[in-house]
Amino acid sequence: MVLQILHQVLQSRSEFSDGAQRSTDQIKSQWQSPSAILPILLIVAGDIVGGALDQLSGPGIVPVVFSFGWVSYAHKAFVSAIGVHRLLSEPQAGDGDSKMINVDTGRKAKNRSTVLRRVIRDLEYWKPKEAKEAEERRKKGNRGDIERAMNGRHRSRQTAENAGEGASEKDDDDDASNGLRILIFDASSKGQQGHPSYDRVWCSGIAIAILQLGIASIPFGLHGEWLTLMITGIGNILAFTTGALPQFGKEKWWRCKEKSWKTIALTKDNSTTEYDEIVVIRSMGIGLDLEDMASGSQSQAFRGQRWNQTTLRKGGGESPTLWPWTRFATGFLAACWIALLIMVAGFRGSSWYLLATGAIGLVQNAFVAGAPRTPDAQGLHLQYQEMIEEDTVGATLNIAEKRYPRLGSSLRKNLYSEVSKL
Repeated sequence: MVLQILHQVLQSRSEFSDGAQRSTDQIKSQWQSPSAILPILLIVAGDIVGGALDQLSGPGIVPVVFSFGWVSYAHKAFVSAIGVHRLLSEPQAGDGDSKMINVDTGRKAKNRSTVLRRVIRDLEYWKPKEAKEAEERRKKGNRGDIERAMNGRHRSRQTAENAGEGASEKDDDDDASNGLRILIFDASSKGQQGHPSYDRVWCSGIAIAILQLGIASIPFGLHGEWLTLMITGIGNILAFTTGALPQFGKEKWWRCKEKSWKTIALTKDNSTTEYDEIVVIRSMGIGLDLEDMASGSQSQAFRGQRWNQTTLRKGGGESPTLWPWTRFATGFLAACWIALLIMVAGFRGSSWYLLATGAIGLVQNAFVAGAPRTPDAQGLHLQYQEMIEEDTVGATLNIAEKRYPRLGSSLRKNLYSEVSKL
């Protein structure tokens, strides 16, 4: 009996040791070649890929590299092309929320343009040195003067209340807003409007694509294993092909007539800064019609239309002529990404190299999606003219009106109606 119990104990310990060893071997095997996780990673983080395409898409090469998330994005793009007829992501709240004002007509509208929203979102990054210096001077101003002014107002109101006169509901010009700074830009002929210039964000995509191919070449050079290089190469080809779809540029620059003479003002919604900053862009006969551009992508105007050959012929450059091809292209690319996913699922080679290329691509795409850029890099080539900033909002509007007729009156009407005209 004792021997039987001892035998069972030893057998149990042996089974325990075998189970522990199997678990250790499984963990070791997974860390040596994490091939099982690769197909899962390809179907996550699709929003990051979409954000990178929103940032870089347009005419020419769009270097959004192969990374995790492309399979998810490809199928989302296919569904979007069929359902809502657009590839660009819908603007998110807080991402460059702004208003557009036509200075000549006084018309105010919400800015729905992806390009113009990014221009306003990144204003702190690219605004002229003069404006940055003015902001620094204001921050370093005499806080004692500000506190004394606030205390003086408080005493004046308290005296009025004690005298029975009541507190006045009317504030002076400075109460209407903390301050106003107007930045004037003209369209520039140094670059082709609607064609982005190359910047660090664009160049980084080319550099990372080359780096990925270099990493994927290591197992081929060491062991003759070429599948990692092939998957990375095919992934980058599919990624660059997706970015090259004309639909992206068509949505970004829809209805943008060239050689416009319009002047528009862009201002942030719900500004939390001490000063309101307004960007005024004058097309000057060489720029684009930014008022039409601010109305949004063509999907919002043509959604629900039934397209036929007559519609396509009459619509000219404004009709969604590329949409049927976009549906076909996104569907074909989605199928190609599924084929690549199947290839990755059966991959048993040097998984760490493939994991490295995907991870580097994901970091790159996240950088591209959030990186600030200049208007030139967004396709708006501008020349800075001047900054208008006075002690009060009313004085700033008056100077703006004198130098640029209808500018001050349009801003007063739409944004500062409570400021009295001096």
